[in-house]
Amino acid sequence: RQFLRRCVGRLESALNDPSPLVRKSAVGILQAVVLEEPQSDVALQVCLQFVDRVVDREETDHVKGLTLDLFRKLWVSGAVEFNRTICTHMIQSVRYFEKRRTQFRIDSDSLLAQVVERAKTVWEKEATGGRGGRKSNPVDAALERWA
Repeated sequence: RQFLRRCVGRLESALNDPSPLVRKSAVGILQAVVLEEPQSDVALQVCLQFVDRVVDREETDHVKGLTLDLFRKLWVSGAVEFNRTICTHMIQSVRYFEKRRTQFRIDSDSLLAQVVERAKTVWEKEATGGRGGRKSNPVDAALERWA
C-alpha cells in the first residue's frame, strides 16, 4: 500500500505537468490503478485529482475526455462492480466537482451529465463501429442503478 501511494503521488504531480503528453500518460496509468483497486482510498484520491482536470479551463479536450473515461468506466460501463463504496466515491467526486466549479466560476454541465454524455458517445461509436450487433445501452442500466 505504501509503495502504491508513493507511485500515485508521483503520478499525480505529473497531472500538473505543462506537457499534455505527460498529463495524458499519467491519466492512463492512474486510470489503470483505479480500475484495479476501485474501492481503495487511493482511488478516491485519484478521482478528486481527475475532477481538477475536468474543471481546468486550460486542460486539453483529449485529457479531459480521458479523465471522464475513468468515471464512465467506474460508474456507467459496468467495468467494475457498482457497490456502496463506489457509490460513495461517486457522490464525493460529484460534490467536489460542484465545489470546484463554483470556486472557479466554471459554467458547464454537472460532472454526471458530462460522464453520461461521454458514455453515450462511446457506446454509439462501439455500437456502430462494426463490432457485431447493437449492444444494450449501458447508460440506461447505470441510470437505473443510481436511482
